[in-house]
Formats: sequence, C-alpha cells, structure tokens
Amino acid sequence: MIEKALELRGVLNAYKTIVDGAWDNLHPGMGGGTLRWSAAGADALGQELEGYLTAAAQPPREIRVFWKLTDELIYSGCNTPFARDAGFRTPRQMVGVTDFCETIPWTRQAAKYQADDREVMASGQPKLFILERQAREDGVFWLFTSKAPILVNGAAVGLLGLYETIDAARAMEIRRRMEDEFL
Repeated sequence: MIEKALELRGVLNAYKTIVDGAWDNLHPGMGGGTLRWSAAGADALGQELEGYLTAAAQPPREIRVFWKLTDELIYSGCNTPFARDAGFRTPRQMVGVTDFCETIPWTRQAAKYQADDREVMASGQPKLFILERQAREDGVFWLFTSKAPILVNGAAVGLLGLYETIDAARAMEIRRRMEDEFL
C-alpha cells in the first residue's frame, strides 16, 4: 500500500510539473495539491489522479495522459483518449505493454520515444513543448508533447507524458514561434 501511494504521489507530482510548465488551465484545482498528497493514502491519491485524467480528456482539447514505470518503460496507466490512440478500448488494456507492442500504431517510432523517455529519466528534468510528428497507418499526426520524470524518494522510477494532437497549420505556427524565440 505504501509503495502504491509513493508511485501515485510521484505520478501526481510529475503531472503538476507539466501542468505548471506547459498546460495552463488544464485543471484549475492543481494549485496546492502537493500538500494533500504528502499525507494521502493510495485510495485518495488514486481518486485525485482519476479526477485529473478525466478533466484532461474533456473536449475540445482531449489531452492524452500516460505514464511508464521501470527501466523497461512499461505502461502503468493512461487516460481513455491515450488508450484509444494506442488501439485499445480501455486504459486498463494498456497496463503492462511497451511502445514495442506490435498492435500500437507508433511501434515503428518506439526506439525514438524510449530514447527520449530515458533522457528525461536520466536527467531528472522535464521536457516541455516537444513538437513531433507521429506516423501511423491512418496518416501523419502532429503532437504537442511534454514529459516529466516520476520521482520517488528523489530517484526517477518512470515518466509521465501529456500530449495533444494538433493540426498541421497549428504545428507550423508553433514551430515558427519556437524558431523566432531561438533566433
């Protein structure tokens, strides 16, 4: 029970890191949540996380949320829009698989994604505002992604990611703004 609570607290803290840095107004109740998490049991933490996953999945944005644990980067949870993108009907079906699962549409890009995931875990630092293309059988999609390490007792035990599927015009606008900031 304590291990599950530590894992959930790590997931919630990673979620807060991303929301604070990149996903403003995703969930208005995030501020101050850390104080509750320090004393909350696994059931309370699970209910709070479920609330955030549900809020993220609401139209029109439908933010996809997922987290992976262990060095093998095994999916340990996600919200429904992410499960659908991965070809599953429910989030529960994602638990225990990796990006290399043959049924996942982005399996050809699995090595790239996992290299990026490992970089986040090794550095212990989030990567925010990643603009990336994802090739699937049903087309090419643009994703606006952020990732943060899941820290338990200061050690990275996994990572949490959020992404939003965006259209090509918005992707080009974001790319242009990012280039302008660096020039």
